[in-house]
Amino acid sequence: RTSILGIDKNKAGLLSWFLSQAKKSTISGYGDEYWQGVTTLKLAETIENCILNWSKYSKITTISSKYNLSKYDLLYMFREIFDRKDLKLVYDNKSKINRSLIGDIVTTDIETQLKELRDFYNL
Repeated sequence: RTSILGIDKNKAGLLSWFLSQAKKSTISGYGDEYWQGVTTLKLAETIENCILNWSKYSKITTISSKYNLSKYDLLYMFREIFDRKDLKLVYDNKSKINRSLIGDIVTTDIETQLKELRDFYNL
């Protein structure tokens, strides 16, 4: 079990939606919605590791990143890592949801994962 961020051609996911925003757009980020998933690249690496070391994993496993963060903080991180400083972020606290995961497998922090994803796709 996990929650993922990645590049998708339909721009339905949060990261692809963010990257497709017109220059100088204003977007809202929920400060009270929390997330703790992984990038699609980190998920692929983790699945490969699980397959290669199958005997270590005797149960259904939850994969999460090291820390949870708000959607606002996540969008701000996208803005910095993917060089979209032209976008204006507005803090929004209309929604309160905690989608954090307690992982059996805890990966690196999401900032590191996003930089790896950016470099993998040459973005």
